[in-house]
Amino acid sequence: CDKDWRTLDDFFHKDTVARLVVDALAVKLKPARGNKSKVQAEATVIDYKTGQRYGSNAEQIQLYAMGTFAKFPDVDTVVVQLWYLDLGEMDEETFTREKHYPTMREYWEKRPKKLMSDTAFKPTPGGHCTRCYYSKSKHKDCEF
Repeated sequence: CDKDWRTLDDFFHKDTVARLVVDALAVKLKPARGNKSKVQAEATVIDYKTGQRYGSNAEQIQLYAMGTFAKFPDVDTVVVQLWYLDLGEMDEETFTREKHYPTMREYWEKRPKKLMSDTAFKPTPGGHCTRCYYSKSKHKDCEF
């Protein structure tokens, strides 16, 4: 997607600001409730997870929904599923264009402003620093 959530024809397009890769995506058409001549579109996005659960994936789930709404303008509902393969578990969240899209879009247009204006890209510590290849505890290439 570009900065205005328009899908681009090339994964490496120069205007790309977000690339979303999922493991499975299905779009289902069904008759609209109360009006059989109208069609509703629902998308299901599946992302496979391996290993342990590490905190929340709320932002990733929202991005999958946002990207699906952007790619498929006729989709009214997006169901995002995280399949934890090693654990035999699944998380699922449902988003509707009418209820969720405006708020999510506002959030995701504000969220990356700091990143998009950064020119130094200094490291920032986080909860996963100990797993990083460059961490102080492994290779001492990072101050964290």
